[in-house]
Amino acid sequence: LAAPEIEELVALAEQEEAQARERGDWLYVQEILFRLRTLHEETERKAEHEAFDRRLDEVNRRIGLLARYAPRSLHELRRMQVDRNDPEAEFPDFNEAFAEDWKVPLEGITEQMLQRSLSHAAGLHISACGWKPLLDGGLEALEIFASTEQLVENFPGLADRDLTAAWLDVIAEERAKLAELPDDDVRRRDYRRIMMAIERANEPTIGVRPEILIREFGEGATYRLEDQYEDQYTEIIWPEQLRRFQQQVQGDFVGVGILIRHDDKRELMVQNPLEGSPASRAGVEEKDRIVAVDGIPTTGWSLTRAVDEITGPRGEEVVLTIARDGLEDTVDVPIVRDRIKIRSVNGWYKRALDDEGTPEWDWFVDEPAGIGYVRLTSFNDESYVDFLRAVEEMRATRDLEGLILDL
Repeated sequence: LAAPEIEELVALAEQEEAQARERGDWLYVQEILFRLRTLHEETERKAEHEAFDRRLDEVNRRIGLLARYAPRSLHELRRMQVDRNDPEAEFPDFNEAFAEDWKVPLEGITEQMLQRSLSHAAGLHISACGWKPLLDGGLEALEIFASTEQLVENFPGLADRDLTAAWLDVIAEERAKLAELPDDDVRRRDYRRIMMAIERANEPTIGVRPEILIREFGEGATYRLEDQYEDQYTEIIWPEQLRRFQQQVQGDFVGVGILIRHDDKRELMVQNPLEGSPASRAGVEEKDRIVAVDGIPTTGWSLTRAVDEITGPRGEEVVLTIARDGLEDTVDVPIVRDRIKIRSVNGWYKRALDDEGTPEWDWFVDEPAGIGYVRLTSFNDESYVDFLRAVEEMRATRDLEGLILDL
């Protein structure tokens, strides 16, 4: 790192990053900062590494905002990125059906949800952090939101620089007031004061929907728990996320047994058919694209709508129309919905699957020595019972002298 050519390279990268930031080319900024952070990783220059890490983190949050609220702008940044790497490569046009997707996650959000969530985090979080970092994290998130210019795509109030600056002044003032308070003195009353100040400032300045400010404040508050207290698991489950979250926690629901996501063209893609599930048995494969459900085209569908349409009563059939690379025509795949169990407790070696897709595990990593093995992939309602059952199966084979619990 002290070599002149490396110092020159770092300086050039810093200059390039500043220019990319000025023009809002956030994917290029992300790439440069990632490389600079990696260059300084596990070296004596820890301060530089941490600085690059913080800057990269802030850029990642901006890109997350674009993904949520400015899909056209993010699509254009992706096109620019592809052009940089391969000018001859083809890149799909933006799918206009997804232009309004940003409104879906806001449905049903209220300020009371945010207040209850932050009250729980302030009073019950293992770090005993209290209100102060949560409130500062929320204000910081609103600051990042208003200073990400591409969000003007759906929020025209951000186009007026003077009004946006006035909004940012209010945020900066509230952060300064908060910083002056002793940590233990910050209470719910300070939350209420801050939210009232935000509400008063919003309409005459940037004028965005209150649900956006509520959600972004909450995201920033819980992000501070991750950033400051190394907790990547605490988050607010908003109404739009609730059904999928409940399925994950319950570990037991009725459906066809696939994980889905959007690909680069915003088409519904099968990320993974769960082993032994109805979809897996019907021949659905990873990277299959679902172009219709029961004959209805999926163009423009959010993931929430896709989940709602594909899941349904047990024993009833749903027909997925699949497009697959290598096949000229689409294929209709009829699947009978069934009970899907998300298995969180796994063993060392899978010997077989029974007729219902339940694995038969070899639980011993070293059977002669009596050393068992359990891999826990998540926590759900059945994890504890399944874990005890695994231990019972081991002890039915031989004495258990030790256990590796793989998290």
